[in-house]
Amino acid sequence: MRLRLHQISVDLDYEMADVVTAVVQRLACRAEDLGPIELRRRSIDARPRRAAPCFVLSVEVDYRGNTPPQTAVGWVEPVEPKTDEPARSRGMSLRSFRPVIVGAGPAGLLAALTLAEAGARPRLIERGDPVDERRNRVEKFWKEGVLDAESNVLYGEGGAGLFSDGKLTARSKERGAVREFLEILVACGASQEILIDAEPHLGTDALVEIIPALRQRILSLGGEIAHRTCLESIHQEDGRLRGVVLGGQQMETEACLLATGHSARDVYRMLAESRVPLEAKPFAMGVRVEMPQSSIDRAQFGRWAGHPRLGPASFRLTRNGEGNARDCYSFCMCPGGVVMACASSPGEITTNG
Repeated sequence: MRLRLHQISVDLDYEMADVVTAVVQRLACRAEDLGPIELRRRSIDARPRRAAPCFVLSVEVDYRGNTPPQTAVGWVEPVEPKTDEPARSRGMSLRSFRPVIVGAGPAGLLAALTLAEAGARPRLIERGDPVDERRNRVEKFWKEGVLDAESNVLYGEGGAGLFSDGKLTARSKERGAVREFLEILVACGASQEILIDAEPHLGTDALVEIIPALRQRILSLGGEIAHRTCLESIHQEDGRLRGVVLGGQQMETEACLLATGHSARDVYRMLAESRVPLEAKPFAMGVRVEMPQSSIDRAQFGRWAGHPRLGPASFRLTRNGEGNARDCYSFCMCPGGVVMACASSPGEITTNG
């Protein structure tokens, strides 16, 4: 019987032996009744009512005892058997044409990998450079102010998140697919910690190693990737896509996935001119607030600020609208990060964290 246990509290300096002890106490069993324990989620509880911050864990374990374990509603639950089929590829069927994906950010890269794993031999195009060349151009921009309008902090392989806060949180209820995404990142070199942390992050230092490994995985499965290549036009017949022009070359296809990300306005002008139905997205406006990390750490962790297992603290703020005031909330916090220039168009000043 495989069980998932929630709300297991352990000290900041815990070891796996401490987790075993806590599970034994929760199930009222012997340590010999348990198989290997797998950490599934880890969050920090630093609320003032606690004497000291602690980690709160969710774990899974195979229970092998002869007597039923003690269970508590909401704290212990059985685990459904896993399926071998990836959640992201269920129901996929292959066609004779090669699909085209526009944009090598997170959405484009994972779409290309999913299609390549299914044998569809996708063609992924990206207007910017591969990670290494892109990083060199970004460094040149930061040091000398020389901007490449096609390959910069926002455009290029890895997407805008390559030089952003790198948060991996998702509001999707498809937790199986989210887990698979994180496992792919780990297989490409990310830390195992992202599989269990409640608010996982990947910094630029890790992403510049992970993205090339992900690219190689796509190529090894029959995918094709073209950098410095843009979607220039589309060909339609009877309201259906029949082909695209990529970097001056015509390609027949019946499927084109737009994962263009930030401000690919030329693509959407072209689509509008081609009478492709488009729908406007809501527009959000915000302000940037910069705070000393040390102040946030002290506010959240008190005298435990700086503990090596805590890392930089973060927070969220929300305000419900009243009268003429709108709802507002904090978004895209980058704990422990830096403020940097991230212009993507000549003559514009933009910053990000």
